[in-house]
Amino acid sequence: MTEPENTAPIDSPVSAPLIITGMHRSGTSLVAALLQSAGLDIGDRLLPADAANTRGYFENTDFLEFHRDLLRSQGLDENGLTESECAVDGDFARRAREIIAKNARPGPWGWKEPRTALFLPFWHGALPQARFVFLFRAPWLVVDSLFRRGTDRALYFQPTLAPLAWLRYNHEILKFYQEFPERCVMLDVRQVAQEPRRAVRTIGERFALPLGAPREEIFKKELLAGPDGAQMWKLLLLESFPETLACYNQLRAHAGMPPVQSGGATRPEFRDQVMQRWLELHTIDRRNVQGAHWLHEKNGPGPADTVLQLDEIRRQQQATADEIPALRQHLQEVQQRHAVTEQKLAEVTAKIEAELRAAPGARSARVSAKSRSNAPPALPSQNGHQGRPPQTP
Repeated sequence: MTEPENTAPIDSPVSAPLIITGMHRSGTSLVAALLQSAGLDIGDRLLPADAANTRGYFENTDFLEFHRDLLRSQGLDENGLTESECAVDGDFARRAREIIAKNARPGPWGWKEPRTALFLPFWHGALPQARFVFLFRAPWLVVDSLFRRGTDRALYFQPTLAPLAWLRYNHEILKFYQEFPERCVMLDVRQVAQEPRRAVRTIGERFALPLGAPREEIFKKELLAGPDGAQMWKLLLLESFPETLACYNQLRAHAGMPPVQSGGATRPEFRDQVMQRWLELHTIDRRNVQGAHWLHEKNGPGPADTVLQLDEIRRQQQATADEIPALRQHLQEVQQRHAVTEQKLAEVTAKIEAELRAAPGARSARVSAKSRSNAPPALPSQNGHQGRPPQTP
């Protein structure tokens, strides 16, 4: 990434910002929502929700419009689906200083914007004390999510931009993370979805931020559900873009996760055809659902409702399927704790039994000594010697 010559730190008495970024459709909105509910100020003017992100984007429009204008000034897609590098000139550097001055707060503050990942050296130069939360998601899930939402015009002209943009964003993130690991937290979105409180606590402890407990009810796990046939999309993507696997496994390693295996041969020569068919399939599905909604609104309940019902059933099935691995892991942990407890109990029992077998006489002696110590004292007899206490008639 080209860094502007006049990039200079922004002097400010306010606290260092927390910057949340990652490739589109990778869970940045989820993490921004959780952190906002935990006490992070992410701005007043946030991009509202829409059909593509029904829970909201949680993006500060000042930073969003800055990045869009910057990309357009270079003749690039304003959504940041690009392979090209983009320089930040003096005019935009001055504008960035104004945006920081407008949005900075004395308490915990920051912003969420996926396109920030394309300009990490610039923002680090302007805000050397900034901290970064990087989110990533499996490339086949990101590509499928981009194709399903269908709002990126650039993908209709070049569907391969979806995986190539995923690579671009995450390569930038990896370069920055490797240079400044102490200023970064790397998270897979599924780590966040499975344990949101732990994710927020990790961020707060890493950067000494006074964050509270997040409101877990602000998001729905099913919104992060993988697509039908996720395994098939995984194989197709890794065969067509094998370079995504190495990048994905590097991200997973930094997040403390094991590597993923490809499980198939590589056929990069078919990448254009695979991406085109993938996009077309979701375009047809989306039009079917849109048509069913239109018929329902025009004619009321009828056969078109079957399409809507099937679509909802598929979503619920996928959400349930996504929860199964976490439930299995939890069951294994419970079984492991139970086995440890059983082992400790057996060890204690064996130790007690061994002591009883080894010294039965000693135990009897201890009991006799205890009995004597509890006996009443002997009374003096008439001849001056100790004797037994008088018997009660």
